Amino acid sequence: MKYILTLLLGVLLGGAAAYFLWVGAPRTGALKGQPVRAPDPGGPPPGTAVVELDEQFFGALLDSIFRDLNKPAFPPAAGEGCQNQVVIEPNAGDVKTGVLMREGTVVVPLAFSGTYNLFGNCQNLRGTAEANIDFRFAPDEVTVPVGGAVRWVWSPRNKKPHDVYLAAAPAGIRKGSYSSRRAIKNAEFTRAFRTPGTYDFLCSVHPGMNLEVTVSG
Repeated sequence: MKYILTLLLGVLLGGAAAYFLWVGAPRTGALKGQPVRAPDPGGPPPGTAVVELDEQFFGALLDSIFRDLNKPAFPPAAGEGCQNQVVIEPNAGDVKTGVLMREGTVVVPLAFSGTYNLFGNCQNLRGTAEANIDFRFAPDEVTVPVGGAVRWVWSPRNKKPHDVYLAAAPAGIRKGSYSSRRAIKNAEFTRAFRTPGTYDFLCSVHPGMNLEVTVSG
């Protein structure tokens, strides 16, 4: 099954690359008549480009692939007779192949069909599968006294970049001073809290990753 999911991921990444190759990267600019302002000090670090790929993007990409190209298959070229091949299907029953974002978790429902040779007999297969990729802070709620500190540690198993971004805080707190730079693994970020109240953090790459820090006076 991991080969099927790898195939789907390759199809999605290939489609995204083709989109940027032929359509080009999105461009930004100020509206006419609007003054140009300095970047938000609490936003992503300077020089950072943030590209959001949501469910609608992946849905349109998969619809285009199924409509205009052959159904993705593994291996791509099969022999004659019994194909020994797995084919990604648009849907099967109530399951539609796609990419869903659910509160920090990426859910990949998958429909497939195919054939394989078992002791000289050609067997048909059809089914569904689902993969879940969970992005979260652990724990997602922390309480510390005034003057206490919180340390974030990037797991050595990470394969995606993450950061710590302060989204909401008590009045007078400068968000940028509580936000980290982006890293993939083997990084740390520590901040002390001297003002009581509630601090809401998230990962700007994966906004579904949330952490609430309560500082008790």
